[in-house]
Amino acid sequence: MRFTPFNRETVLMNVRQVAVTGMLFVGLAACSNSDNGTQTAGGTTYIRIVNSTFQREADVATSTPCTFGSPSQAAQCDTVTTTYTAVPIDVLIDSASTYPSSIALAPNSVDTGTAGPKPLSSAAARYHPLSVGVHSFVARVSSLSTPGPSFFVTSSNTEYLPRQFLSNSIFYTLALTGVNPVQPSLATPVLAGPTDFGTGVPLRVDDPFTPPTVTPLSSVPYLQARFRVHNYAEWATKRGRNDGVNVYLTEAPPALIALGALTPQASRVTQRNASSYINVTARDYWLTITPTDRSLIAYQAQVHFDPGEVRSFILQNAMATFHQRAFTISAVGGGPLASGTVFDVPTFKVTNVLDNRFSL
Repeated sequence: MRFTPFNRETVLMNVRQVAVTGMLFVGLAACSNSDNGTQTAGGTTYIRIVNSTFQREADVATSTPCTFGSPSQAAQCDTVTTTYTAVPIDVLIDSASTYPSSIALAPNSVDTGTAGPKPLSSAAARYHPLSVGVHSFVARVSSLSTPGPSFFVTSSNTEYLPRQFLSNSIFYTLALTGVNPVQPSLATPVLAGPTDFGTGVPLRVDDPFTPPTVTPLSSVPYLQARFRVHNYAEWATKRGRNDGVNVYLTEAPPALIALGALTPQASRVTQRNASSYINVTARDYWLTITPTDRSLIAYQAQVHFDPGEVRSFILQNAMATFHQRAFTISAVGGGPLASGTVFDVPTFKVTNVLDNRFSL
């Protein structure tokens, strides 16, 4: 996993290192000697889980006759196709296969749990409740006859069990976003093998609390709404990368060509990251999300905010597979004529989650 730099709302912590920045306050307690490393401290904490994991399959090489140039000439086209497949995952909390662990979490999906902060009804589905304290995490590809290795590995590619202290009344998004490589020692694709998911628990702290109160002159005070956008897409451009996304909130749906003249509400929200919270007057808007190069519109839809609402918009890829094709065109009996790499155009989905709702 290629983790982006920390911002004030990110924590990446394991038993060997602690990173705490800005407004985030997280402590790491001593772990018990139990098998799963759980130690509780009283109180309730909350977590939701995002699956944006893709499995890299073994490369497929093809070689076919073709024509090239103008006037055309006989040539040979050699292509190496890499396929990435969205996969279900298991996320085991404290090594348990029961709630609140998430088993067989569908590809490109969000498990929002069955609880959440007051005052919104606890029946709303937004987070999983957990006891405050140290919890351990295993994340792996699901649907295997034999469970695959965890995504969490050391720098020497050895699995380990990360432990994280989850604080009282804090709300976390656990996002598994990245590519699980093919096991290099096997000739056929497997849903297993060493991973590049890194050596920490990729948790982001949410802040589903009261929006600002506005008091107009000679009018009744009211609450604004607030929202943020999470960027958990693996690919966001036509060039096979995610260099960050821009977020626009407008009264009418802007065309792609018009976006260059607009100032985004959030700029360059980097991959595996989230924007700051944005305060808005409660009403209808058009939400538009593009890659930073504005080469395409990743998402555009009308959204509604009621006074006092806090919402999360979670951006993911929507495709079941993604391909990159490296090609070389050679003259028959001669040298190379052209080469390059082409990518599928990614597709996207956004999960609109009502995190909380307040009133005056």
